[in-house]
Amino acid sequence: MGTPVVTAVIPAGGRGSRVKLPVEKQFATLHGKPLLSYSLMTLQQCDEIQHVVVVVPADRLDYTQTEIIQPYQLDKVRCVVSGGKTRQASIWNGIQAVPPETTIITVHDAARPFASAHLFTVSVQTCLTEAAVIVALKAKDTIKLDQHGYVGKTLDRNLVWLAQTPQTFSAGLLREAYQRALKEGFTGTDDASLIERLSHPIRVIPGEETNRKITTPADYQWAEFYLSSQKHLDSHR
Repeated sequence: MGTPVVTAVIPAGGRGSRVKLPVEKQFATLHGKPLLSYSLMTLQQCDEIQHVVVVVPADRLDYTQTEIIQPYQLDKVRCVVSGGKTRQASIWNGIQAVPPETTIITVHDAARPFASAHLFTVSVQTCLTEAAVIVALKAKDTIKLDQHGYVGKTLDRNLVWLAQTPQTFSAGLLREAYQRALKEGFTGTDDASLIERLSHPIRVIPGEETNRKITTPADYQWAEFYLSSQKHLDSHR
């Protein structure tokens, strides 16, 4: 096997209505920088990643190029493409735009700005032997299964993982999973759910507590606090 060629697909096509910001959350200013720029800057510094494809709303293509890609000198970004009506449709658009020499595709939500370069590196390295890898956190709380507003049963939290991104796959395997889902009209909540339908094993590796998805106003406030605390720590080192 030759040297892998890894492309990251970054879905940033949502409108982010739940976070209640005046602009889409991926373009909202977070500590002076667009939220989308954080993931892209991390990927720019990650040696395991050769190319990046960014997926944004159709009316944000030029903005992304002129206000994020160019100012932050993100030269790993090969292209910016339009998103679809759903996350899954957006990622499929991104997959179709990856360079043809790509052997591994890692998908990471722009709404998770603080995934570390180390997390991407470990994910890609694991994918070299496993072909399908997700990062996730072990559940800490007691997990209850809902049954029409009542507790149906208590699940063993030792068996429950809370999935994050990046999710990393052999390029051929991920394309096969998406093509099958498209053909059969299946919509999953993440990329791994599409791979599961192929009965292919998926390796789980530990995620990061700070790899939090920015979904609500409280998440956004936490992100601002987190960045402020990091800046404070850096100033005292």
